[in-house]
Amino acid sequence: MKFWITLGLILTAFAGWSVFWFIGRDAQVEAIERWTADRRAKGWTAEYADLSVAGFPNRYDARIERLALGEPARGWEWTAPEFKLYTLSYEPNHVIAEWPALQTLSLAGEDVQIASATMRASAVFEPGLSLPLDRASVDMEAVEATGASGWTAGARRWTQHLRQSEREDAPDNAYEFRLDADGLRPPEALRLLLGPDAPVMIDAAVAEGEVALDAPLDRRAFEGGGAQLTAMRLKELTFSWGPMRIEAKGSAVVDAKGRPEGEFDVTAHQWRELLDGLVASGAVGRSEASAIESALGFVAALGGNPDVIEAPLSFRRGAMLLGPIPIGTAPVIANPR
Repeated sequence: MKFWITLGLILTAFAGWSVFWFIGRDAQVEAIERWTADRRAKGWTAEYADLSVAGFPNRYDARIERLALGEPARGWEWTAPEFKLYTLSYEPNHVIAEWPALQTLSLAGEDVQIASATMRASAVFEPGLSLPLDRASVDMEAVEATGASGWTAGARRWTQHLRQSEREDAPDNAYEFRLDADGLRPPEALRLLLGPDAPVMIDAAVAEGEVALDAPLDRRAFEGGGAQLTAMRLKELTFSWGPMRIEAKGSAVVDAKGRPEGEFDVTAHQWRELLDGLVASGAVGRSEASAIESALGFVAALGGNPDVIEAPLSFRRGAMLLGPIPIGTAPVIANPR
């Protein structure tokens, strides 16, 4: 008798879990269908050939075939033979996305083929209707982009992480970030700006810090509502390209006109090689280069090493200065408020 009771309980639990899983599967299908319909209503391209969900009993593995997403008004479209989303049935707020080995991104009328050995992303959302982002990560390996006009670019490895800031004195909507990349290969046109002898590959790039936004990263932001940068704190920036190495750290806020206001301590090794490359490529004229070299040489001399620039990069009232020397207009990095 005890055996039959136990068996009955097991079968009942299994049946209950099966009902729960199929209800969850239908809800996921409906959510994807509703999201794409909403995008079309807002003028997007949002089409796919087939949608299926498998993974019983513990996962929801959604597979979307021949997916096309884009905003014609903004001039971009992304297409892929398939796109996969994975969630655990008992942890639906943790989503893993997997891109195919080959996909196409159209920007400004040019098709870019993107190939990769691995391209995955993971995101964990807090419970609630707005689904605020708690943390996210992106991992890519052996990425190769080829434009229809013939240019190529790539990366051996690219990893980035983002999470809500854990600092007690962090501003609202603050997120910590870290980026690690190596084996970066920029397009040849960009590389040649540094001269014909510029290394083909950027050895490594690391960036770590914190950004503050004017709104949380939640459903509204991801569906096109947007969130603008209001402040940035850079703990580390390291960029190595052949003999050149650039390091920076500092902080800035963004004013009402979308311009940064703040200061970053910058160290640039072998800066003359960078300038020589710009002259060799024609990006900087020789007479102009002479004035630039004199100014940067003065800044380097202040630091005691003529081959290394150690100076603050300042953004003040719309101007950009390296040490005491004005070097241009501060960029606009957010829409004016």
